[in-house]
Amino acid sequence: MTSRTIRLHRAPTLAALRQALLALMPLRDLAAARATAVLVPTRSAALQLQRTIEQRLEPGEAAVLPDLLARRDLYDRLYERAADPPPRLGACERDVLMKAAAHAAITEGATPPFQLRAGLIGEIVALYDAIRRQRQTLDDFERLVVERLESEAEAGDDVGAERMLRQSRFLAATFRGYEAGLARLGAVDEHGLRDWLLEHGLARPYARLIVAVHDAPRDPDGLWSADFDLLSLLPGLEVVDLVATEAQLSAGLYERLHDVLPGLEVVHVPPPDVAFDVPRLMVPAGSGALAFRSRDREEELRDLVRRIRASRLDPELAAPLPRIGVVFERPLPYVYLAGSVFADGGVPLHARDALPLAAEPFAAALDLVLTCASARFSRTALVALLASPHFRFEHEGVEVTRADVQALDAALQEVDHGGDAGRLEELARDWLDGRSRSRYAAWNASAAARAARAAASIVRALAPLLEQAPASLQLTRLREFVTAHRRPIRHDDPVRAPLLRAQSAVLELLADVADAHRKHHDLLWDLGDLSSEIRRWIEGQTFAPEMGDPGGVQLLDAAAAQFGDFDVLHLVGLVDGEWPGRSARNIFYSPALLRALGWPGEETDPLARARAAFVDLLQSARRAVSVATFTLEEDALVETSILVDDIPRAGLTPVPIDVPDTLVFRDEALAQRPVPLDVLPAGVREWAAHRAGRPDARRPEFHGTTSGVPLRPRSVSALDTYAQCPFRFFARYVLRLPEERPEQDGMSPLERGRFQHEFFQAFFEAWEARGGGTVTPDRLDEARAIAFEVADTRLASLPPSEAALERTRLLGSPVAAGIVDVVLRMEAERPVRVIERRLERPVDGVYRFRGPDGEREIAIRGIADRIDLLEDGTFRIVDYKSSRPATTLQIALYATCARQLLDGHRGRQWQVAEAAYVVFRGEQPVVPLAKRADEIDDVLAEAEAQVVGITDAIVAGRFPPWPRTRSLCATCAYAGVCRKDYVEPENAAPAVR
Repeated sequence: MTSRTIRLHRAPTLAALRQALLALMPLRDLAAARATAVLVPTRSAALQLQRTIEQRLEPGEAAVLPDLLARRDLYDRLYERAADPPPRLGACERDVLMKAAAHAAITEGATPPFQLRAGLIGEIVALYDAIRRQRQTLDDFERLVVERLESEAEAGDDVGAERMLRQSRFLAATFRGYEAGLARLGAVDEHGLRDWLLEHGLARPYARLIVAVHDAPRDPDGLWSADFDLLSLLPGLEVVDLVATEAQLSAGLYERLHDVLPGLEVVHVPPPDVAFDVPRLMVPAGSGALAFRSRDREEELRDLVRRIRASRLDPELAAPLPRIGVVFERPLPYVYLAGSVFADGGVPLHARDALPLAAEPFAAALDLVLTCASARFSRTALVALLASPHFRFEHEGVEVTRADVQALDAALQEVDHGGDAGRLEELARDWLDGRSRSRYAAWNASAAARAARAAASIVRALAPLLEQAPASLQLTRLREFVTAHRRPIRHDDPVRAPLLRAQSAVLELLADVADAHRKHHDLLWDLGDLSSEIRRWIEGQTFAPEMGDPGGVQLLDAAAAQFGDFDVLHLVGLVDGEWPGRSARNIFYSPALLRALGWPGEETDPLARARAAFVDLLQSARRAVSVATFTLEEDALVETSILVDDIPRAGLTPVPIDVPDTLVFRDEALAQRPVPLDVLPAGVREWAAHRAGRPDARRPEFHGTTSGVPLRPRSVSALDTYAQCPFRFFARYVLRLPEERPEQDGMSPLERGRFQHEFFQAFFEAWEARGGGTVTPDRLDEARAIAFEVADTRLASLPPSEAALERTRLLGSPVAAGIVDVVLRMEAERPVRVIERRLERPVDGVYRFRGPDGEREIAIRGIADRIDLLEDGTFRIVDYKSSRPATTLQIALYATCARQLLDGHRGRQWQVAEAAYVVFRGEQPVVPLAKRADEIDDVLAEAEAQVVGITDAIVAGRFPPWPRTRSLCATCAYAGVCRKDYVEPENAAPAVR
């Protein structure tokens, strides 16, 4: 056993952490550097740390770099340094071996409660890896999960326990079969290699390991419990230095490290040198906001380009381009989108990050091949494949051109080729011989014929994929087709390197998967099996292309940015779901079961870690930092990240940035007529004159203002719609556009709401006919019996399946109360007796409303669901809603109108005792207008003033797309016609909220 020192270096900031890392690395000692490894979260982080090291070197100074590794590279490097280790299975072989074990488990009777699809095999492998990485064995899994579920199933306490038990027995049998397969092959995976290394050590051992990565329960790129065991027990390893910031440690990492590595020696890292100071926070001038906000991602990057250009004119914020970092949390679409935006804005950009292979155009071209075969070589699929720029198809040595493909496309629109190669050859002969009646072939027969014969060769090559064959043969056929027809990449192509890498990655993947099946489990595949497996593997692969100018602004992810030394950092994409990213849930087990296997419990707060990392990053740059977010994602509104609220925690001094309104991008060239139109080419002069003559897009009519709408009676629901969003009112009541609703089975929400209203009207009419009055606690059973009778009558008109569902909603079930109980309990809990009940009362007339300038008369129409007159001279307004309403304006309007309608009824002046929505779905069944009775009049006065403001806004023609809450846009029926020219409250406030 090697004696070793394990130290925890506590750094106050990321700048201090980077300084500590550089001090720990033996950069000028060849032997020591070769015996040192540094663990960082990702490969991009390793590249950024290497760049930071190189920046610190003096001109002409050399350094010897230690191994800079991510976790997934650590075991590869340890395997390389081992002496005569056993064979190690790659990812494809492990996947196939697990699939073979799963099929064997099913054959032996361990049938899972689900269909074993291609994607589930990857999840099963991930679950197995996680169990082993948590230092658990298969015996532990069966003892902690299977035996527990067996006892629950026998006790009958959990209706889902039997299904979970079947799943667990299947997984246990699969894992056992997988490990038996490894033993039979004499091979190891990551876990077997770890055990082998602990027993045999390395031929070239590491003497020092520097760890700058979190633990896996808090970081998907971090180290697991078994990894920490390896660090503390690996023979030959003498020193383990763990480096973390105080913010990271306080977010739970400190306790975790002491749990997995007891006896840590703590070292306090001093603050960085004076060159590192707390950066300043660049904020938008004149807004008071701490984050820049743009319309969408593209506008966010365009605004950032303007900000970079503007800040470079400020001596205190100016920095060389390579020392400016643009930081994202999710690489796509930033890596691709930023390249074109920055180039258009005249700012060089450099990016190198791990990207999904599925995002590469060549991967999409492979999908064209699979689609063509699965579509049985339809005209559309064949034409798309022939026209792909990634493939080259020939006939008799002559390449098929795009014009040939267009000719074939038009010709096949007039005849049916049936997806048959022989038929395509026959059509080609007919077109060339002039026997076809096709009007298209009459003037371009040779072009169509050439493409048709190339298409016939495609059909012959891919048709075997439609038949069942061994998986390795199917994959080999596909790879041979792609290899034979891929288009050579020109040597002068500016993107030659990434295109070649993508091609190589796809072809290597096909070869690896074919080889794995040939060795371990060469089952029969049809085209569906082939397509699903290939797409799954491509979606899971990444590669790291280098793009742009190394002397430009650096585009990098948040994990890599922690290890970069920058003067200025710009954090982009601060939206919900990205900062912080959503953690993946286990698809097999609940958190309670997973905790038994070592998963983190409730004390582990991933949000706390994300907040700590965010604040660290804000303080990381030498001079300045900015934060940016956006409003729209593919025409849907998105929420700002909650991390924006943590900006003040960084203690940065805000510096307003006033970006000049100058022309930066090419498409802005005509915005202010920068050049005389007569100097433009004749072909674009007319278009340019038309473009330059457009009205100013900043005028009010481009942002929700019209010439005005005549004053006329408005329904209560229409006014409530305006209160929710003025543009929605405009689309529905002014333009009278039909609502876009998704297709659905059964009753729509509108139909269900109408049915429920009619039910309660019928119920209370029946109640009043049998004596009526208040539904008191002692009469609840009587009221329920009447409700059941009315329900039977009303439900008889519905189809049986819908009737059963609506009965449960109305009357409840053994596990949940129905909406009838909600309505009845509301009345039974009130002490004042009902003396008269008005159901579905029309509200149609001119009513008085208190506004800022005194009372106004406004014509209102609507129908109040229920008005209950109480014996103390007050009344109660009840309105039924299927879900929680967005505003309380509607119930307030009914209360105001009812008070005026009831004036003098029975010789009394009636006052509002209560106004509330009864909500049929949600956690709060009763939503009152006001919390206390003495607050009602003030709330009504506020609502009346709002109605006056809404009426004036409608007449003035103000209909901006300003929803009351942004979540309303997610379910809006007019999303397809809304420009979503959304203005945040801190920037501007609409006339009426």
